[in-house]
Amino acid sequence: MDNNMDDITRYVGDEEAGYDEDEYREEYGEGKGRKREYIHTVTKLGTISIPIPLRRKYGITKGSKMKFIDDDDGIRLIPLVSLRGMFGIDKENRDVVMRMLKEILDGRRAMIA
Repeated sequence: MDNNMDDITRYVGDEEAGYDEDEYREEYGEGKGRKREYIHTVTKLGTISIPIPLRRKYGITKGSKMKFIDDDDGIRLIPLVSLRGMFGIDKENRDVVMRMLKEILDGRRAMIA
């Protein structure tokens, strides 16, 4: 691995850095509770790149909104899903979410009336 690389991926508990995600799964399995560290350099504008495996896993695309939470454990980054983005979820969950949204909107309309 190139020592000059600014951005690396390391699987916590493993000695080697830079495993390919598929190679890692093949060698170690999914392993519930496995934690991965992603180390990236912050630019002078304060930006960082979100690693591709995380963007894929959480559906983060260009223009996605992210929520930063600062607590005693550190900084957490939460992707916010738009209503439009929910159309990519499976039908069963989409129907539940749409029913919940309808109930919320009906409740708000009742409060206004």
